[in-house]
Amino acid sequence: MSWTSYKRSISDIMRKGGRLVKLAYYSREEQETLYLYDAVAGHWRVSSTYPPHIRQLLERGQIHRKTTDDTGRIIAVEGSVDKNQVRLFKPTLKETDECGNIDASK
Repeated sequence: MSWTSYKRSISDIMRKGGRLVKLAYYSREEQETLYLYDAVAGHWRVSSTYPPHIRQLLERGQIHRKTTDDTGRIIAVEGSVDKNQVRLFKPTLKETDECGNIDASK
């Protein structure tokens, strides 16, 4: 086992509030999900290292490649989803005050 993988496995489990907590494989800054539309094939290509999206893609997408860590946990996926599984819509805008805080009263 290399020093890097040993350090990751040790830092993977930390004690919090008297119980062991398993941390995500990738740091928060490294977690992402990318969607790329392939107009010729008519579907979205997707790649994710964000655990909630990985779980959803495993259930709903066609997965072409899974990456696992030393313990067998899936830490990244690549695959595709149908055109009708992704929706782009106009976002709702929230009003902010002069400091940039969201005004909850509106």
